[in-house]
Amino acid sequence: MSRHPLGTTVLSCSCVGHLYGLFCVFKMLKIIELPAPCEVRSVIRFLSARNLSAADNHRQICEVYGPTAMCEGKVRKWVREFKAGRDNVHDDSRSGHPSVITDDMVASVEAKILENRRFTISTLSNDFPEVPRSVLYKIDNDP
Repeated sequence: MSRHPLGTTVLSCSCVGHLYGLFCVFKMLKIIELPAPCEVRSVIRFLSARNLSAADNHRQICEVYGPTAMCEGKVRKWVREFKAGRDNVHDDSRSGHPSVITDDMVASVEAKILENRRFTISTLSNDFPEVPRSVLYKIDNDP
């Protein structure tokens, strides 16, 4: 290891001209792992306010949060959103898929389980085809 005149740490390599600055200077940065999505969006909002391009935003995010923090396409989407006037960094609420499971249905499944303790998820699934197997398993395993 040696020190570059600008103060960055260089892992020993032989560099030529301008390639030195592009490929061979390694900044010893600590990667922040698993950032909250709103944290990354806050950084995008900040960098966008400083008029950095989406590519520069993405490059800086990758330096700090690692290459899997957010893809460049998503960064471009958020830069557009913030430049269009959005100021909220949190997800928009979505309606999602409405639940088909009612309290009455849960009670029916539980009654069927009590009726025959030697049931299988497959037999319950045959009796309640509208209920996903994963939900039947959850109903069975809830205390």
